[in-house]
Amino acid sequence: MVEVSVMLKSFNALQYNPFKLMSNSFMQLSSKTERDYLNRAIKLAGRGSSEVFPNPRVGALYVKDGRILGEGYHHALGRDHAEVEAGKNIDLEGASLYVSLEPCSHHGRTPPCAEFVARRGVKKVVFAMADPIHGGGAEMLRSSGVEVVGPVFCRDSLAILEPFCKNVISRRTYLTLKWAMTLDGRIATESGDSRWVTSKDARAHSHSLRCEVDGIMVGAGTLLADKPDLGVRHGYCGPAPRPIIWDPKGKTAECQDWYKGKKERSPVVITFSDNASLKWSPHAQVLFLDDWSLLDEALFQEGFHHVLVEGGGGLHGALLDHQLGDRVMTYIAPKIIGGAASKGPVAGLGRELMSEAKEAQGVKLTTLGEDILMDGLLKIYHPEGQGVFS
Repeated sequence: MVEVSVMLKSFNALQYNPFKLMSNSFMQLSSKTERDYLNRAIKLAGRGSSEVFPNPRVGALYVKDGRILGEGYHHALGRDHAEVEAGKNIDLEGASLYVSLEPCSHHGRTPPCAEFVARRGVKKVVFAMADPIHGGGAEMLRSSGVEVVGPVFCRDSLAILEPFCKNVISRRTYLTLKWAMTLDGRIATESGDSRWVTSKDARAHSHSLRCEVDGIMVGAGTLLADKPDLGVRHGYCGPAPRPIIWDPKGKTAECQDWYKGKKERSPVVITFSDNASLKWSPHAQVLFLDDWSLLDEALFQEGFHHVLVEGGGGLHGALLDHQLGDRVMTYIAPKIIGGAASKGPVAGLGRELMSEAKEAQGVKLTTLGEDILMDGLLKIYHPEGQGVFS
């Protein structure tokens, strides 16, 4: 797998530096080695699953004399934070800590990580993103005599932290839209055949995303046609996300057996209040929502932190028409289908002018076999990310 970071407006991968200093308040790392260590911490953060919610996914490692002493990440709510996990049973005196998020300074289910780091004799801390809510960790460390470098802005650390930021800042669920398409922008042929648009590598990668979310949303048409499992496969181990069915017309009320089969995962149906009289499955939580712009708020109240939307054009179009959708991940296969009636990934009302198009920011390209993953942010919530890519 090869990764290339690009800024959408420049399309120049060679000039893009993921650690680029975005303002004078950000601190630049002095050496490639330090950048590599911090990048390693960010990759460790990416190993975290939805089991950490409502906490953020964080990775950390300790280094001394050019050697990594220990590394780790936050595994689950109530368990050790990354800084503690990485430093277990290790002499940290004189070591440097590289961590994807500013060490916390507050008491929650666990003691402050900044306090742990200072008490263990760590001499230097380098962190990527500042704590967007509590803060204070850097100052706590400095007051204890620890050298602190940060925040050091990196696109990948921002992307990992964004669901947490939206949750705590907006009190709404983070929505990632995902689809696979051909070079000519088709997700299925005119007959509706879509197996398979992308390669096994790309399909496996898409299942890794399901480990990172606590909800997965599809449209009623997908449920009626495919009766999908919506679980985690392709060798990935992680909690299966809770199914969410977008069903404005109440078509899936008849799918009693499917809802019963998913009862342990407490499936949710989103529909209009006009469908309240339908005989819905007792195994489904039915949310009646007439204002679709409040969808992410309703999902957050239902306990969802990050939802992966694997819809067709109708679902994706409806969300984007209502200004919903925070991140888009598009798998592009080197195939051409053609056909005027072939289905595309986004329908809805659309835009009349190209100048009105919704533009992704901080786009990252990853090759997966012969396919390409284009991953971009539609909205940014962390204060340090505002205006960074414009």
